[in-house]
Amino acid sequence: VMVPPIYSKVDEPETGYFGGGGSGGLSGGGFATAGGGEPRRRHAVSEDVDFTERSIPPCLGQSPAVLGCPPEAFAALKAQLDARPVWARLALLEALPAEVRGAAKRCLPFLAYRFGNGPFRRLWIKRGVDPRSDVSFAKYQG
Repeated sequence: VMVPPIYSKVDEPETGYFGGGGSGGLSGGGFATAGGGEPRRRHAVSEDVDFTERSIPPCLGQSPAVLGCPPEAFAALKAQLDARPVWARLALLEALPAEVRGAAKRCLPFLAYRFGNGPFRRLWIKRGVDPRSDVSFAKYQG
């Protein structure tokens, strides 16, 4: 589907990202290449859940070490999400101690998920919590 240029967020379409070969996108093996060709690990990427879907991502019962997340960042992030289950990303990072913010960005998809549309779009929601199920979550809507 081609979007008319007036409604597009980019000036020119990206080429080669979805096809095999080309300059954009990721190389094989789950690694992204930096400018010098050095492979580096991709960060965990959250999957945006459709607001009309009935199911939500389950809680992950793994330890922070298994997930590759520093324990202090995991604990700080978990404490904030326990205190308040729905957060805007920048507000959540600002509420964390400065020394764990960088690591917390990498840990966030393991503890929370996002909706891609609807009133809670782009807000991080604690895994296992469905804000559509209770009216008390309406105050967190974006």
